[in-house]
Amino acid sequence: MFELAAYHAANPAGKVTLSPVFVETGLLIMVVGSHMASAISEVIFVSSVFGDGVTISEYDFVAYLGGLLPVFIIIHLLRKVIRDRHHMIASLQTFAVSDAQCRSDFDREFIQNAICAWYGSEKAFEDFVRHSLREELMGIACTSRIPWHYIPLVAAPVVASTFDCITSMVIGRAPAEVVLTHFLGFSLAQSFFWFFPSLSLIIYLCDRWAFPVREGWDHATTFLIFLAFYAAFVGGQTITNLACSHSFWTTLVWFIFTIFVTACLVLKRSFAGKSQAIEKVEVSH
Repeated sequence: MFELAAYHAANPAGKVTLSPVFVETGLLIMVVGSHMASAISEVIFVSSVFGDGVTISEYDFVAYLGGLLPVFIIIHLLRKVIRDRHHMIASLQTFAVSDAQCRSDFDREFIQNAICAWYGSEKAFEDFVRHSLREELMGIACTSRIPWHYIPLVAAPVVASTFDCITSMVIGRAPAEVVLTHFLGFSLAQSFFWFFPSLSLIIYLCDRWAFPVREGWDHATTFLIFLAFYAAFVGGQTITNLACSHSFWTTLVWFIFTIFVTACLVLKRSFAGKSQAIEKVEVSH
């Protein structure tokens, strides 16, 4: 907190960023989980292809259940990261300089003198932390706003897992329309553009229900969020299967629809960010 105070005093118009603490932690959890889910799905796929007595419906059930199992772990860890963020910001509301712990009396005296020199008094600094700084951190420490260039990192393992089938089609000299249909339907529509709203759903629900819906229901809350993601992802997968098996043009319509949904989410977040920026400018003036 002292470092934040020093930075704000030296750079009143400077921007404070908590990305290394929250965003990147959540990103790491999702990237590792995405790789695990893709790897497990591929193992199940290979096992079903080279095994005996496994039907397509049985494979679908096992692949979805086993492949998406790491998502449950992702959701639970992500909720913990967001919960820690909420605890950190909530603790600022009762911040007091007298509660700060220092290794020596010299450090405490040095910090108190610096705060009084920068803010006039300890009371003024406490008011700044409890109100201005807390409101600023509430706006910028939002885990649900992952930078756009991070999304491909999370989606990359899912997209890459579809290239095996495309490669086999090319080697087997499948018709160009079949290869293009598979690429548009599975590689782009399902694995990237539909993955984006599915991932956004997870992040939103984890932020909305970072704390259990009821006391003692921590894992149950995670399971409910997992069911919502499962319905969205498997629903998209089912539509992709139906579209690709029907025709190229049906797949193209589904592909355009997934782009439209993703574009709506992007525009909504952009407008929300601009609105918050305008509100901050109006408040500052």
